[in-house]
Amino acid sequence: MKSFILIVGSATLVAGLGYWLMPTQSDSPVHSEELAEGAHATQAVAPSVTGPASISSLPVINVGTEADLGQQDRGELARDRRFQYLQQLQAEGGNLQQWFNELLQRCGAQVTACQSLLEQELEGYPDGDFADQLRALLPRYLGYEQAMSALVMSRDLSPRTRYQQIDALRTEHLGEAGAELMFGQERAWADYRFGYEALLAKAPSLSSGERLQALDQLREQSWQHHYEALSSLEGRRGAYQQEKELLLLGVTDSQQREALAKEL
Repeated sequence: MKSFILIVGSATLVAGLGYWLMPTQSDSPVHSEELAEGAHATQAVAPSVTGPASISSLPVINVGTEADLGQQDRGELARDRRFQYLQQLQAEGGNLQQWFNELLQRCGAQVTACQSLLEQELEGYPDGDFADQLRALLPRYLGYEQAMSALVMSRDLSPRTRYQQIDALRTEHLGEAGAELMFGQERAWADYRFGYEALLAKAPSLSSGERLQALDQLREQSWQHHYEALSSLEGRRGAYQQEKELLLLGVTDSQQREALAKEL
């Protein structure tokens, strides 16, 4: 049986998977076939995946220009911005791999350096229990990255099976709670994408109303408590494209296609 090794950098392995699964606000969601094609690569160096929050999107703190501040004040401002970013990710839940990847990029994924940097980042963080969770997750996450860099998969496996194997590896190293904290949003999105492919397969036997109703139900069942974050991530354009593709599947008459598109 043919097999291959996913080779990824310590700071990009999650990004590599997210690149095939997660949409952006301006792009339509990626089909699971594209995930399959991406997973076939023998070497993956993928761009970072930014979730609903990123450093560039943090709220501006109105304290005058940074040039007007002393060194201590600038340090406090930088700390407050870091805390706001982490608090936003904490509140949304299920997307902490983004924060860890940025941390690991800065410390070179070296255990001692990363632990030291983590302590600096968390010093004074208002939620001590959450900070302790992150401290406990760091060595587990580094171990997961090492295991992921040597993961061997068969080319014959379906995209869903590949994802399930990766998710099982995450649970093995991070525990169920840790895997959900780090990858919960991606899990929910993957469930939605694979469910959407199954819905396309049975769409020809459904009316237009039944198709849209089934899509709404799929979003609710897959996204659950991540619904708000993933709905925002999919965006209006992405949702429209999904619904349009589903409605027009199997419809060849141009007038009927136009009428269905106008329903949206």
